[in-house]
Amino acid sequence: MLEWQKDRGGPPPALSPDDPPAPARDPLYADVPEEDLPLTESLDDTMERLLPYSYGVIAPELRKGRIRSSSSPTATPCARWWST
Repeated sequence: MLEWQKDRGGPPPALSPDDPPAPARDPLYADVPEEDLPLTESLDDTMERLLPYSYGVIAPELRKGRIRSSSSPTATPCARWWST
């Protein structure tokens, strides 16, 4: 597990589309086409996806003072086990 947390290039094994933690099974993503939801993602993939949004949407709002800092959890822990 640690190799995927620290390796920017290599994604962890992909989820199965019917796996309970798969994004397509989450009601939060009900309006997102299933082909747009990743079943695995490396840190580089995440940065490539999030940096344009961060610079194009979040940063301008911060500069305008429209976003304030708040305390909230950063993630929901999810334990995954793979057989080797």
